[in-house]
Amino acid sequence: MTDRIAPAGVAIGRQASLQSLQARLAQASAELSSGRKTDPTGGLGLGASLLYKLHDQIAQGDALDQSLTLSGRRMETMQTSLGAVSDSVQTLSTNALKVDALKGTGYNVLAAQARDTMASMVDRLNVQFDGQHLFAGTDSAEPPLTGPDAPNGPLGAVRAMLNSAVATSGGALDAAGANALATRVADLYAGQVKWAYAQPATTGQVPAGGAVTFSFAVDGTPATATFTNMTGAALDMGNAADVQTLMAGLRDAINATPGLGNPIASLDSSNRLVVDATVATHRVTLDGSALQAVGASVGQWTPGTATNELPVYASRSRTGDGKPNQVAIGAGETLSYDVRGDNPAIQRSMMGAALLSLLDASDAQLGATAKSALLDTAGSWLRGAHAGLTDVAGVLGAKQERLQAVTDIQSKATSAAAAQINTLEAADYPATADQINQLQLQLQATYSITAKLSELSFVNYMR
Repeated sequence: MTDRIAPAGVAIGRQASLQSLQARLAQASAELSSGRKTDPTGGLGLGASLLYKLHDQIAQGDALDQSLTLSGRRMETMQTSLGAVSDSVQTLSTNALKVDALKGTGYNVLAAQARDTMASMVDRLNVQFDGQHLFAGTDSAEPPLTGPDAPNGPLGAVRAMLNSAVATSGGALDAAGANALATRVADLYAGQVKWAYAQPATTGQVPAGGAVTFSFAVDGTPATATFTNMTGAALDMGNAADVQTLMAGLRDAINATPGLGNPIASLDSSNRLVVDATVATHRVTLDGSALQAVGASVGQWTPGTATNELPVYASRSRTGDGKPNQVAIGAGETLSYDVRGDNPAIQRSMMGAALLSLLDASDAQLGATAKSALLDTAGSWLRGAHAGLTDVAGVLGAKQERLQAVTDIQSKATSAAAAQINTLEAADYPATADQINQLQLQLQATYSITAKLSELSFVNYMR
Protein backbone atom coordinates (compact mmCIF):
# COMPACT_ATOMS: atom_id res chain seq x y z
CA MET A 1 0.00 0.00 0.00
CA THR A 2 2.98 2.36 0.65
CA ASP A 3 4.11 2.28 -2.99
CA ARG A 4 0.73 3.72 -4.24
CA ILE A 5 -0.03 7.46 -4.04
CA ALA A 6 -3.75 7.25 -4.94
CA PRO A 7 -5.77 7.42 -1.73
CA ALA A 8 -8.61 4.96 -1.08
CA GLY A 9 -11.22 7.72 -1.35
CA VAL A 10 -10.11 8.59 -4.87
CA ALA A 11 -10.30 4.92 -5.93
CA ILE A 12 -13.79 4.54 -4.50
CA GLY A 13 -14.98 7.70 -6.23
CA ARG A 14 -13.53 6.60 -9.56
CA GLN A 15 -15.21 3.18 -9.18
CA ALA A 16 -18.57 4.86 -8.57
CA SER A 17 -18.03 6.99 -11.67
CA LEU A 18 -17.33 3.88 -13.72
CA GLN A 19 -20.49 2.16 -12.42
CA SER A 20 -22.57 5.23 -13.23
CA LEU A 21 -21.23 5.36 -16.78
CA GLN A 22 -21.85 1.64 -17.23
CA ALA A 23 -25.44 1.95 -15.95
CA ARG A 24 -26.17 4.90 -18.26
CA LEU A 25 -24.66 3.01 -21.19
CA ALA A 26 -26.79 -0.07 -20.42
CA GLN A 27 -29.92 2.07 -20.21
CA ALA A 28 -29.17 3.85 -23.47
CA SER A 29 -28.43 0.53 -25.19
CA ALA A 30 -31.74 -0.91 -23.94
CA GLU A 31 -33.65 2.13 -25.21
CA LEU A 32 -31.95 1.88 -28.60
CA SER A 33 -32.79 -1.83 -28.76
CA SER A 34 -36.44 -1.55 -27.66
CA GLY A 35 -37.19 1.81 -29.17
CA ARG A 36 -38.85 2.91 -25.90
CA LYS A 37 -37.66 5.26 -23.21
CA THR A 38 -36.81 3.55 -19.94
CA ASP A 39 -38.38 6.37 -17.91
CA PRO A 40 -40.74 8.23 -20.26
CA THR A 41 -42.13 10.48 -17.50
CA GLY A 42 -38.69 11.57 -16.31
CA GLY A 43 -38.35 14.43 -18.76
CA LEU A 44 -42.01 15.41 -19.02
CA GLY A 45 -42.39 17.28 -15.76
CA LEU A 46 -45.99 18.44 -15.37
CA GLY A 47 -46.76 16.89 -18.75
CA ALA A 48 -46.45 13.42 -17.20
CA SER A 49 -50.13 13.61 -16.25
CA LEU A 50 -51.00 13.60 -19.96
CA LEU A 51 -49.16 10.32 -20.41
CA TYR A 52 -51.03 8.76 -17.48
CA LYS A 53 -54.35 9.94 -18.93
CA LEU A 54 -53.49 8.50 -22.32
CA HIS A 55 -52.67 5.11 -20.81
CA ASP A 56 -55.98 5.18 -18.89
CA GLN A 57 -57.79 6.06 -22.12
CA ILE A 58 -56.16 3.09 -23.84
CA ALA A 59 -57.21 0.73 -21.01
CA GLN A 60 -60.81 1.96 -21.11
CA GLY A 61 -60.80 1.86 -24.89
CA ASP A 62 -59.62 -1.75 -24.95
CA ALA A 63 -62.41 -2.78 -22.57
CA LEU A 64 -64.97 -0.89 -24.65
CA ASP A 65 -63.59 -2.36 -27.87
CA GLN A 66 -64.04 -5.86 -26.46
CA SER A 67 -67.61 -5.10 -25.37
CA LEU A 68 -68.49 -3.59 -28.74
CA THR A 69 -66.96 -6.51 -30.61
CA LEU A 70 -68.88 -9.09 -28.57
CA SER A 71 -72.12 -7.14 -28.95
CA GLY A 72 -71.56 -6.92 -32.68
CA ARG A 73 -71.10 -10.67 -32.86
CA ARG A 74 -74.27 -11.22 -30.81
CA MET A 75 -76.26 -9.06 -33.22
CA GLU A 76 -74.70 -10.81 -36.19
CA THR A 77 -75.71 -14.19 -34.75
CA MET A 78 -79.23 -12.90 -34.15
CA GLN A 79 -79.45 -11.63 -37.73
CA THR A 80 -78.38 -15.04 -39.00
CA SER A 81 -81.10 -16.72 -36.92
CA LEU A 82 -83.74 -14.20 -37.99
CA GLY A 83 -82.77 -14.72 -41.63
CA ALA A 84 -83.11 -18.48 -41.28
CA VAL A 85 -86.50 -18.15 -39.56
CA SER A 86 -87.68 -15.70 -42.22
CA ASP A 87 -86.64 -18.08 -45.02
CA SER A 88 -88.44 -20.98 -43.32
CA VAL A 89 -91.60 -18.92 -42.89
CA GLN A 90 -91.50 -17.82 -46.52
CA THR A 91 -91.13 -21.40 -47.70
CA LEU A 92 -93.94 -22.64 -45.46
CA SER A 93 -96.21 -19.80 -46.54
CA THR A 94 -95.59 -20.57 -50.20
CA ASN A 95 -96.28 -24.27 -49.68
CA ALA A 96 -99.51 -23.40 -47.85
CA LEU A 97 -100.74 -21.52 -50.90
CA LYS A 98 -99.91 -24.44 -53.16
CA VAL A 99 -101.40 -27.19 -51.01
CA ASP A 100 -104.88 -25.68 -50.90
CA ALA A 101 -105.54 -27.12 -54.34
CA LEU A 102 -104.21 -30.56 -53.40
CA LYS A 103 -105.82 -31.15 -50.01
CA GLY A 104 -105.80 -34.77 -48.78
CA THR A 105 -102.22 -36.01 -48.93
CA GLY A 106 -101.05 -32.44 -49.44
CA TYR A 107 -102.38 -31.54 -45.98
CA ASN A 108 -100.40 -34.39 -44.43
CA VAL A 109 -97.19 -33.31 -46.17
CA LEU A 110 -97.71 -29.69 -45.16
CA ALA A 111 -98.35 -30.69 -41.53
CA ALA A 112 -95.06 -32.60 -41.46
CA GLN A 113 -93.25 -29.62 -43.01
CA ALA A 114 -94.81 -27.33 -40.41
CA ARG A 115 -93.51 -29.50 -37.57
CA ASP A 116 -90.03 -29.51 -39.08
CA THR A 117 -90.20 -25.75 -39.53
CA MET A 118 -91.28 -25.30 -35.93
CA ALA A 119 -88.41 -27.41 -34.66
CA SER A 120 -85.98 -25.43 -36.79
CA MET A 121 -87.36 -22.09 -35.58
CA VAL A 122 -87.12 -23.13 -31.93
CA ASP A 123 -83.51 -24.23 -32.45
CA ARG A 124 -82.67 -20.93 -34.15
CA LEU A 125 -84.39 -18.81 -31.52
CA ASN A 126 -82.83 -20.72 -28.63
CA VAL A 127 -79.38 -19.95 -30.04
CA GLN A 128 -76.62 -19.13 -27.55
CA PHE A 129 -73.60 -16.87 -27.74
CA ASP A 130 -70.98 -16.86 -25.02
CA GLY A 131 -73.34 -18.87 -22.78
CA GLN A 132 -76.29 -16.49 -23.16
CA HIS A 133 -79.56 -17.14 -24.99
CA LEU A 134 -79.81 -14.24 -27.41
CA PHE A 135 -83.59 -14.15 -27.84
CA ALA A 136 -84.38 -14.40 -24.11
CA GLY A 137 -83.85 -10.70 -23.41
CA THR A 138 -82.36 -9.98 -20.01
CA ASP A 139 -83.38 -13.44 -18.72
CA SER A 140 -80.72 -15.12 -20.82
CA ALA A 141 -79.76 -18.02 -18.56
CA GLU A 142 -82.55 -20.29 -19.85
CA PRO A 143 -83.83 -20.96 -23.39
CA PRO A 144 -86.67 -18.58 -24.29
CA LEU A 145 -88.77 -21.23 -26.02
CA THR A 146 -89.91 -24.60 -24.77
CA GLY A 147 -89.16 -27.69 -26.87
CA PRO A 148 -91.61 -28.02 -29.77
CA ASP A 149 -92.76 -31.53 -28.86
CA ALA A 150 -93.01 -31.02 -25.11
CA PRO A 151 -96.54 -31.56 -23.72
CA ASN A 152 -96.84 -27.82 -23.17
CA GLY A 153 -94.49 -26.78 -25.97
CA PRO A 154 -95.38 -24.98 -29.23
CA LEU A 155 -96.71 -28.13 -30.89
CA GLY A 156 -97.77 -30.20 -27.88
CA ALA A 157 -99.93 -27.44 -26.39
CA VAL A 158 -101.76 -26.81 -29.67
CA ARG A 159 -102.39 -30.52 -30.17
CA ALA A 160 -103.79 -30.69 -26.63
CA MET A 161 -106.06 -27.75 -27.44
CA LEU A 162 -107.39 -29.59 -30.48
CA ASN A 163 -108.07 -32.72 -28.43
CA SER A 164 -109.85 -30.65 -25.77
CA ALA A 165 -111.92 -28.78 -28.36
CA VAL A 166 -112.97 -32.02 -30.05
CA ALA A 167 -113.92 -33.57 -26.71
CA THR A 168 -115.97 -30.50 -25.81
CA SER A 169 -117.77 -30.38 -29.18
CA GLY A 170 -118.46 -34.10 -29.15
CA GLY A 171 -117.24 -34.56 -32.69
CA ALA A 172 -115.11 -33.22 -35.50
CA LEU A 173 -114.68 -29.45 -35.58
CA ASP A 174 -116.25 -27.42 -38.36
CA ALA A 175 -115.08 -24.04 -39.65
CA ALA A 176 -116.50 -22.21 -36.64
CA GLY A 177 -114.82 -24.63 -34.26
CA ALA A 178 -111.54 -24.27 -36.13
CA ASN A 179 -111.73 -20.48 -35.91
CA ALA A 180 -112.37 -20.72 -32.17
CA LEU A 181 -109.36 -23.02 -31.86
CA ALA A 182 -107.23 -20.51 -33.79
CA THR A 183 -108.31 -17.79 -31.39
CA ARG A 184 -107.28 -19.98 -28.48
CA VAL A 185 -103.89 -20.59 -30.09
CA ALA A 186 -103.44 -16.84 -30.52
CA ASP A 187 -104.24 -16.36 -26.84
CA LEU A 188 -101.67 -18.99 -25.92
CA TYR A 189 -98.92 -17.23 -27.85
CA ALA A 190 -99.98 -13.87 -26.49
CA GLY A 191 -99.54 -15.22 -22.97
CA GLN A 192 -103.22 -14.85 -22.12
CA VAL A 193 -103.94 -18.46 -21.25
CA LYS A 194 -105.53 -19.01 -17.87
CA TRP A 195 -105.77 -22.27 -15.97
CA ALA A 196 -109.18 -22.88 -14.48
CA TYR A 197 -109.89 -25.33 -11.67
CA ALA A 198 -113.49 -26.40 -11.35
CA GLN A 199 -115.47 -26.31 -8.16
CA PRO A 200 -115.20 -29.27 -5.81
CA ALA A 201 -117.74 -32.04 -6.06
CA THR A 202 -121.15 -31.28 -4.60
CA THR A 203 -120.56 -33.64 -1.71
CA GLY A 204 -118.29 -33.33 1.27
CA GLN A 205 -117.52 -30.69 3.85
CA VAL A 206 -114.65 -28.58 5.09
CA PRO A 207 -115.08 -28.81 8.85
CA ALA A 208 -114.43 -25.91 11.16
CA GLY A 209 -110.64 -25.65 11.43
CA GLY A 210 -110.15 -27.85 8.38
CA ALA A 211 -107.84 -26.74 5.58
CA VAL A 212 -107.46 -27.01 1.82
CA THR A 213 -104.14 -26.36 0.09
CA PHE A 214 -103.31 -25.32 -3.45
CA SER A 215 -99.88 -26.33 -4.80
CA PHE A 216 -98.04 -24.50 -7.56
CA ALA A 217 -94.59 -23.11 -8.40
CA VAL A 218 -93.30 -19.61 -9.05
CA ASP A 219 -90.22 -19.41 -11.27
CA GLY A 220 -89.59 -23.07 -10.51
CA THR A 221 -89.79 -22.66 -6.73
CA PRO A 222 -92.56 -24.80 -5.14
CA ALA A 223 -95.23 -22.86 -3.29
CA THR A 224 -98.49 -23.65 -1.52
CA ALA A 225 -101.49 -21.57 -0.53
CA THR A 226 -103.70 -22.80 2.28
CA PHE A 227 -107.26 -21.86 3.19
CA THR A 228 -108.27 -22.72 6.74
CA ASN A 229 -111.94 -22.67 7.60
CA MET A 230 -112.16 -20.19 10.45
CA THR A 231 -115.89 -19.51 10.06
CA GLY A 232 -116.71 -21.61 13.10
CA ALA A 233 -118.95 -23.91 11.11
CA ALA A 234 -118.48 -26.57 8.47
CA LEU A 235 -118.51 -25.48 4.83
CA ASP A 236 -120.87 -27.65 2.81
CA MET A 237 -119.77 -28.25 -0.77
CA GLY A 238 -123.40 -28.62 -1.77
CA ASN A 239 -124.03 -25.02 -0.71
CA ALA A 240 -123.09 -22.36 -3.29
CA ALA A 241 -122.33 -19.74 -0.63
CA ASP A 242 -120.01 -22.12 1.23
CA VAL A 243 -118.22 -23.04 -2.02
CA GLN A 244 -117.71 -19.35 -2.77
CA THR A 245 -116.25 -18.86 0.71
CA LEU A 246 -113.78 -21.68 0.12
CA MET A 247 -112.77 -20.57 -3.37
CA ALA A 248 -112.42 -16.92 -2.35
CA GLY A 249 -110.24 -18.02 0.58
CA LEU A 250 -107.98 -19.99 -1.75
CA ARG A 251 -107.82 -17.06 -4.20
CA ASP A 252 -106.71 -14.69 -1.46
CA ALA A 253 -104.17 -17.17 -0.11
CA ILE A 254 -102.64 -17.65 -3.57
CA ASN A 255 -102.41 -13.93 -4.24
CA ALA A 256 -100.72 -13.40 -0.88
CA THR A 257 -97.78 -15.62 -1.90
CA PRO A 258 -94.56 -13.74 -1.01
CA GLY A 259 -92.61 -12.46 -4.00
CA LEU A 260 -95.43 -12.96 -6.46
CA GLY A 261 -95.89 -9.25 -6.98
CA ASN A 262 -99.22 -9.17 -8.84
CA PRO A 263 -102.35 -11.24 -8.18
CA ILE A 264 -102.68 -14.32 -10.36
CA ALA A 265 -105.86 -15.90 -9.01
CA SER A 266 -109.47 -14.87 -9.44
CA LEU A 267 -112.98 -16.36 -9.46
CA ASP A 268 -115.09 -16.55 -12.57
CA SER A 269 -118.87 -16.14 -12.69
CA SER A 270 -119.31 -19.78 -11.66
CA ASN A 271 -117.00 -19.37 -8.65
CA ARG A 272 -114.31 -21.44 -10.32
CA LEU A 273 -110.77 -20.69 -9.26
CA VAL A 274 -108.89 -19.28 -12.28
CA VAL A 275 -105.11 -18.97 -12.21
CA ASP A 276 -103.32 -16.81 -14.76
CA ALA A 277 -100.04 -18.47 -15.73
CA THR A 278 -98.45 -15.43 -17.36
CA VAL A 279 -99.21 -12.42 -15.18
CA ALA A 280 -96.39 -9.98 -14.46
CA THR A 281 -92.86 -11.30 -14.96
CA HIS A 282 -93.21 -14.53 -12.99
CA ARG A 283 -93.72 -17.93 -14.54
CA VAL A 284 -96.33 -19.91 -12.66
CA THR A 285 -96.74 -23.64 -13.14
CA LEU A 286 -99.51 -25.92 -11.93
CA ASP A 287 -100.34 -29.58 -12.08
CA GLY A 288 -103.58 -31.53 -12.20
CA SER A 289 -103.38 -32.58 -8.56
CA ALA A 290 -102.70 -29.13 -7.19
CA LEU A 291 -105.74 -29.04 -4.89
CA GLN A 292 -105.58 -31.18 -1.78
CA ALA A 293 -107.77 -31.46 1.27
CA VAL A 294 -106.04 -31.39 4.63
CA GLY A 295 -108.31 -32.43 7.49
CA ALA A 296 -111.24 -31.83 5.16
CA SER A 297 -113.56 -33.80 2.92
CA VAL A 298 -114.39 -31.84 -0.21
CA GLY A 299 -114.91 -34.57 -2.78
CA GLN A 300 -112.91 -34.77 -6.00
CA TRP A 301 -111.38 -31.63 -7.46
CA THR A 302 -111.64 -31.62 -11.25
CA PRO A 303 -109.31 -29.47 -13.37
CA GLY A 304 -110.94 -27.22 -15.94
CA THR A 305 -110.45 -27.48 -19.71
CA ALA A 306 -107.43 -25.14 -19.73
CA THR A 307 -105.33 -27.25 -17.40
CA ASN A 308 -101.60 -27.73 -17.98
CA GLU A 309 -101.18 -25.19 -20.76
CA LEU A 310 -97.89 -23.32 -20.33
CA PRO A 311 -96.81 -20.27 -22.29
CA VAL A 312 -94.61 -21.34 -25.19
CA TYR A 313 -92.33 -18.42 -24.37
CA ALA A 314 -90.60 -19.40 -21.15
CA SER A 315 -88.43 -16.36 -20.48
CA ARG A 316 -89.49 -13.85 -17.83
CA SER A 317 -88.06 -11.04 -19.96
CA ARG A 318 -90.89 -9.92 -22.18
CA THR A 319 -91.18 -7.51 -25.08
CA GLY A 320 -92.52 -4.16 -23.94
CA ASP A 321 -91.40 -4.46 -20.31
CA GLY A 322 -89.11 -1.46 -20.72
CA LYS A 323 -85.97 -3.53 -20.12
CA PRO A 324 -84.30 -4.15 -23.49
CA ASN A 325 -80.77 -5.39 -23.97
CA GLN A 326 -78.26 -2.57 -23.68
CA VAL A 327 -74.70 -2.09 -24.88
CA ALA A 328 -72.37 0.54 -23.42
CA ILE A 329 -71.03 2.57 -26.36
CA GLY A 330 -69.37 5.36 -24.42
CA ALA A 331 -69.27 7.22 -21.13
CA GLY A 332 -72.87 7.29 -19.93
CA GLU A 333 -74.21 6.29 -23.35
CA THR A 334 -75.88 3.01 -24.29
CA LEU A 335 -77.37 1.40 -27.37
CA SER A 336 -80.59 -0.54 -26.81
CA TYR A 337 -81.98 -3.35 -28.93
CA ASP A 338 -85.01 -5.51 -28.26
CA VAL A 339 -85.56 -8.74 -30.19
CA ARG A 340 -87.01 -11.46 -27.99
CA GLY A 341 -88.71 -14.75 -28.61
CA ASP A 342 -92.13 -13.23 -27.89
CA ASN A 343 -91.72 -10.57 -30.58
CA PRO A 344 -95.06 -10.40 -32.44
CA ALA A 345 -93.49 -11.37 -35.77
CA ILE A 346 -91.77 -14.38 -34.23
CA GLN A 347 -94.93 -15.39 -32.39
CA ARG A 348 -97.01 -15.18 -35.58
CA SER A 349 -94.49 -17.39 -37.33
CA MET A 350 -94.86 -20.03 -34.66
CA MET A 351 -98.64 -19.65 -34.51
CA GLY A 352 -98.89 -20.28 -38.25
CA ALA A 353 -96.63 -23.31 -38.11
CA ALA A 354 -98.56 -24.65 -35.08
CA LEU A 355 -101.90 -24.44 -36.88
CA LEU A 356 -100.54 -26.08 -40.02
CA SER A 357 -99.14 -28.93 -37.90
CA LEU A 358 -102.75 -29.94 -37.14
CA LEU A 359 -103.75 -30.49 -40.76
CA ASP A 360 -102.93 -34.20 -40.63
CA ALA A 361 -105.46 -34.73 -37.85
CA SER A 362 -108.04 -37.39 -38.59
CA ASP A 363 -111.44 -36.61 -40.08
CA ALA A 364 -112.89 -37.49 -36.69
CA GLN A 365 -111.20 -34.37 -35.30
CA LEU A 366 -111.13 -31.90 -38.19
CA GLY A 367 -113.69 -31.77 -40.95
CA ALA A 368 -112.87 -30.50 -44.43
CA THR A 369 -114.16 -26.99 -43.69
CA ALA A 370 -112.18 -26.92 -40.44
CA LYS A 371 -108.92 -27.77 -42.21
CA SER A 372 -109.59 -25.17 -44.87
CA ALA A 373 -110.27 -22.57 -42.17
CA LEU A 374 -107.08 -23.44 -40.31
CA LEU A 375 -105.11 -23.26 -43.56
CA ASP A 376 -106.49 -19.79 -44.36
CA THR A 377 -105.77 -18.47 -40.89
CA ALA A 378 -102.29 -19.96 -40.77
CA GLY A 379 -101.46 -18.59 -44.22
CA SER A 380 -102.55 -15.12 -43.16
CA TRP A 381 -100.43 -15.31 -40.00
CA LEU A 382 -97.37 -16.53 -41.91
CA ARG A 383 -97.60 -13.79 -44.53
CA GLY A 384 -97.87 -11.15 -41.84
CA ALA A 385 -95.05 -12.80 -39.91
CA HIS A 386 -92.69 -12.70 -42.89
CA ALA A 387 -93.27 -8.98 -43.37
CA GLY A 388 -92.81 -8.44 -39.63
CA LEU A 389 -89.57 -10.43 -39.54
CA THR A 390 -88.23 -8.26 -42.36
CA ASP A 391 -88.99 -5.16 -40.28
CA VAL A 392 -87.38 -6.67 -37.17
CA ALA A 393 -84.25 -7.55 -39.13
CA GLY A 394 -84.15 -4.03 -40.56
CA VAL A 395 -84.36 -2.40 -37.14
CA LEU A 396 -81.69 -4.70 -35.78
CA GLY A 397 -79.57 -3.94 -38.85
CA ALA A 398 -79.81 -0.21 -38.11
CA LYS A 399 -78.59 -0.93 -34.58
CA GLN A 400 -75.71 -2.92 -36.04
CA GLU A 401 -74.73 -0.03 -38.32
CA ARG A 402 -74.68 2.38 -35.41
CA LEU A 403 -72.68 -0.07 -33.32
CA GLN A 404 -70.18 -0.47 -36.16
CA ALA A 405 -69.89 3.30 -36.52
CA VAL A 406 -69.19 3.63 -32.80
CA THR A 407 -66.68 0.78 -33.03
CA ASP A 408 -64.86 2.56 -35.87
CA ILE A 409 -64.77 5.85 -33.96
CA GLN A 410 -63.54 4.12 -30.82
CA SER A 411 -60.86 2.31 -32.79
CA LYS A 412 -59.62 5.59 -34.27
CA ALA A 413 -59.60 7.23 -30.83
CA THR A 414 -57.60 4.34 -29.39
CA SER A 415 -55.15 4.51 -32.31
CA ALA A 416 -54.72 8.27 -31.83
CA ALA A 417 -54.04 7.82 -28.11
CA ALA A 418 -51.55 5.05 -28.89
CA ALA A 419 -49.79 7.34 -31.38
CA GLN A 420 -49.50 10.07 -28.74
CA ILE A 421 -48.12 7.59 -26.23
CA ASN A 422 -45.63 6.38 -28.80
CA THR A 423 -44.49 9.97 -29.40
CA LEU A 424 -43.98 10.55 -25.69
CA GLU A 425 -42.41 7.18 -24.89
CA ALA A 426 -40.46 6.42 -28.05
CA ALA A 427 -36.69 6.70 -27.85
CA ASP A 428 -34.92 9.33 -30.01
CA TYR A 429 -32.71 7.03 -32.07
CA PRO A 430 -30.12 9.64 -33.27
CA ALA A 431 -29.84 11.24 -29.84
CA THR A 432 -29.64 7.88 -28.09
CA ALA A 433 -26.96 6.66 -30.53
CA ASP A 434 -24.91 9.82 -29.92
CA GLN A 435 -25.32 9.35 -26.18
CA ILE A 436 -24.06 5.76 -26.44
CA ASN A 437 -21.00 6.92 -28.42
CA GLN A 438 -20.24 9.61 -25.86
CA LEU A 439 -20.65 7.22 -22.95
CA GLN A 440 -18.39 4.68 -24.63
CA LEU A 441 -15.70 7.37 -25.14
CA GLN A 442 -16.01 8.46 -21.49
CA LEU A 443 -15.69 4.87 -20.34
CA GLN A 444 -12.65 4.27 -22.49
CA ALA A 445 -11.04 7.48 -21.21
CA THR A 446 -11.83 6.57 -17.62
CA TYR A 447 -10.42 3.07 -18.06
CA SER A 448 -7.26 4.56 -19.64
CA ILE A 449 -6.73 7.08 -16.87
CA THR A 450 -7.34 4.42 -14.25
CA ALA A 451 -4.78 2.15 -15.88
CA LYS A 452 -2.13 4.90 -16.00
CA LEU A 453 -2.74 5.93 -12.42
CA SER A 454 -2.31 2.35 -11.33
CA GLU A 455 1.26 2.46 -12.67
CA LEU A 456 2.28 5.44 -10.48
CA SER A 457 4.39 4.73 -7.38
CA PHE A 458 6.88 6.60 -5.18
CA VAL A 459 9.75 4.62 -6.68
CA ASN A 460 8.71 5.58 -10.21
CA TYR A 461 8.31 9.17 -9.07
CA MET A 462 11.90 9.23 -7.69
CA ARG A 463 13.18 8.04 -11.06
